[in-house]
Amino acid sequence: MIDKRLLKVEIEVGNTLRTYTDLDISASGSKVSNEIPNEFTIQISNLSKSVRDKILTETNILDRNLNNKKVAVYAGRESTGYSLVYKGDIRQATITQPPDIKLTLITYTGDTAKFETVSRSGGELIKLSTLSKQVANSLGLQLLFQATDKQIGSYNYTGSKTKEVENLNKVGGVNAYIDDDTLVVRNRNTPLIGSTITVNKNNGRIGIPTVTERGVSFKILYDSRIKIGSQVNLTSELNVIATGQWVVYKLSYDLQNRNTNFYITVEATNLKLKGVSRN
Repeated sequence: MIDKRLLKVEIEVGNTLRTYTDLDISASGSKVSNEIPNEFTIQISNLSKSVRDKILTETNILDRNLNNKKVAVYAGRESTGYSLVYKGDIRQATITQPPDIKLTLITYTGDTAKFETVSRSGGELIKLSTLSKQVANSLGLQLLFQATDKQIGSYNYTGSKTKEVENLNKVGGVNAYIDDDTLVVRNRNTPLIGSTITVNKNNGRIGIPTVTERGVSFKILYDSRIKIGSQVNLTSELNVIATGQWVVYKLSYDLQNRNTNFYITVEATNLKLKGVSRN
């Protein structure tokens, strides 16, 4: 029995969140385990003209008075249902020529917050966990804190809300990044707790893994369990040096509901490289 693929896009139009599942949809983009914003390009074909015009008007890149609209991508299979792939802000919308008019959305995580400033002082000492919570709150995000807690002395920061994540990386000596609606703070080169997944030729891996300067790269069918920071126990019979335990630092998605592509390209670094920052 064929396990039908699922792909859904939610777009903020006016004051309403509109959901699209049955139109021709594609979503491609990447997530990384550092302060660089995640980015996705989303295409939807044959939206109604009224909705299309409203989205184009409300995301006009030339009108700086407009608030960025939100977008979310969900994917999955009929047997398991939808899971969140990506959340971000629409930076720009464009359309293609008829007859099959495609609306293209260029989106980034934290795109609105990068234009907002914050001034923060932690006093003589502040716990890293407390500081991380403050940063998450200012960004309107949840916090997933899995780092070794420590005291940060004389913390002071003034600047972009988004850039404070980069500052948190530096002063805390951690790996801090935004993943959809969550600020993740974890020890460098340490996987997320409870994130381990086994990957081999029998459970969705496509082709042969390749070894890179930073670790390994391989392609798999979409699997909601794989996230930035996941531990991957990889087995390759043909490229034996790719076999081992790895920590995911980049995910690149290619998802379509009408064509064949429904993949993730995973890039990961060696779990055994203790004390070496690969992010």
